[in-house]
Amino acid sequence: MDLAFRHQVETSALRRVSEIMAVEHELFDRLWYGRSEASIGDERPEGYSAEIWATAQAAARRTEEQYGVDLLRKDTETQFDWGMLSGKISAIRWVLGAEWDFLDS
Repeated sequence: MDLAFRHQVETSALRRVSEIMAVEHELFDRLWYGRSEASIGDERPEGYSAEIWATAQAAARRTEEQYGVDLLRKDTETQFDWGMLSGKISAIRWVLGAEWDFLDS
């Protein structure tokens, strides 16, 4: 708040930490989905146990139900879209105290 007052930033425009964390959670889910082999198909990749594969597929289906397949597919449709998603989560995490370019999912 001190920074906002010092630079005459309208405090009503500032977001609550709970709102920022909710967006980070959504972006984490979307980033995970874009990277997940479970979002691609039903064939279990080599090296995955049946149990881990089933868990990953169930998580992918829950993510699809929550956000919609169209949005999730759009996130990785082009390099630009993938970059936007990565940039958003990097910026949100930076605001929450992480280092720049922290893109773990």
